[in-house]
Amino acid sequence: RLLSPDALAEGLEPWLPGVERAHLLDLVPLLQERLPRLDAAPGLAAPLLGDPPWPDGIAWPPEKVDADTAAKLLDATMQEVEDGALDDVDELRERLGSLLEAQGVKPRIGFLVLYIAVLHSPQGVPVFQAMHVLGRERTLMRLRHARARLGVVG
Repeated sequence: RLLSPDALAEGLEPWLPGVERAHLLDLVPLLQERLPRLDAAPGLAAPLLGDPPWPDGIAWPPEKVDADTAAKLLDATMQEVEDGALDDVDELRERLGSLLEAQGVKPRIGFLVLYIAVLHSPQGVPVFQAMHVLGRERTLMRLRHARARLGVVG
């Protein structure tokens, strides 16, 4: 955590073989705060480097979020991403947080929907920054897949 971005990227190279230096530098801000040790990097970075399978054994939608709220959040997130919202993930987080609050769901709980949809895990690197790194098309693909798993709701 105390390493400079360049030094951390260099330290990650043996743990993330085949990842170009420029891409490692893109990953550093996401990994830096959540990386307890360098050997944890492959697990944290995996959803950003490949297309992980849908997780088995994880509730969908997550507990404390009903299917209707999950559908509204996924639909709103897809629209935002299509409209270019990944350029300012802080504003995106605020708008989607407001949507969740209007549904009576705390953003901290509701955003689990996005963690599972995008990272295929209820925890990991910051999900909004992850969407930015994944880019528009990969993010939309994961959101659409998660939305389809909810069925015809909303």
